[in-house]
Amino acid sequence: TNNIGPNGARALAGMLSDNSTLTEINLNTNNIGPNGARALAGMLSDNSTLTEINLNTNNIGPNGARALAGMLSDNSTLTSLNLNANAIDDAGGDLDLCANNIDPDGARALAGMLSDNSTLTSLNLNANAIDDAGGAALADSLRTNSALTSLNLSGNYVGDAGSTALAGMLSDNSTLTKLDLSDNRFGVAGATAFADSLRTNSTLTSLNLSHNDISDAGVTSFADALHTNSTLTYLGLYSDNITDFIQNNKFWELTKINARTNSREGARRQKIILRIKWMVNAEDEDEAGAQYEAAIALALEEIGSLPEPEHRRELFHTLLGSTGRGKDVAASV
Repeated sequence: TNNIGPNGARALAGMLSDNSTLTEINLNTNNIGPNGARALAGMLSDNSTLTEINLNTNNIGPNGARALAGMLSDNSTLTSLNLNANAIDDAGGDLDLCANNIDPDGARALAGMLSDNSTLTSLNLNANAIDDAGGAALADSLRTNSALTSLNLSGNYVGDAGSTALAGMLSDNSTLTKLDLSDNRFGVAGATAFADSLRTNSTLTSLNLSHNDISDAGVTSFADALHTNSTLTYLGLYSDNITDFIQNNKFWELTKINARTNSREGARRQKIILRIKWMVNAEDEDEAGAQYEAAIALALEEIGSLPEPEHRRELFHTLLGSTGRGKDVAASV
């Protein structure tokens, strides 16, 4: 702590531009501000020896953080960047680093910052080419981060490995409410991992997985998960290789129930009724008989969990009131 300020940071940056031996630098609590951060960022774009830099508590702000993030696309040696306690959330808790090409190494450096940061609430890393390695690094840091509520990782070349790591993180993270992974490169494996995570996660309200290589096979894994999950109110699955029926009906209805229902049990009851309705109204004639039988089995299995008479009447009304075949099947219950 020498309080070198922005002028001292500029002088240090000039000296370090020619240095070929120093590998670590600690500038903790030196009040370098955003201008000092920009000077250091310029130096680090060319420096090939520094591997660790500590800029903890320097009031660099959002502009200083953006400058350093931009540097990460040019620097290939830095492995640790500490930006803790730097007022990077001055703009309402948001840090927008969209389209800075920070790549996997830059994502690792940001992940190190997120592990200790307790103030940043929103991070936009759209279009930064972080790929699987960067996604996995961020997933590790978010297992312990307790401040971030919104993360945008759209358009980052994240495949099945990175998406699976991020999905696994949701089992431990209890603060993230919005996650955007649209326009990436994962498929069925990544989608299935997210579906599994929704069974236990109780904080995420918005998940956008649109425009990935998920297909109908990956989407169907969300059906059972959404019958269990009662907090997700938006699930983005728009894609050219997903059928209109799956996109525009089933899953939207389930998330709408979450949005309008105040209790977990209330949401569960409505989803049971909805599921029976889908079975009774199966459009595929070849599967209609099996679907009716499944509807009866589900009704018998769940009737005991509906203690209120009006809820039981609603369940059987769904069986009785849908189609003529539904009435016949319900009569055998």
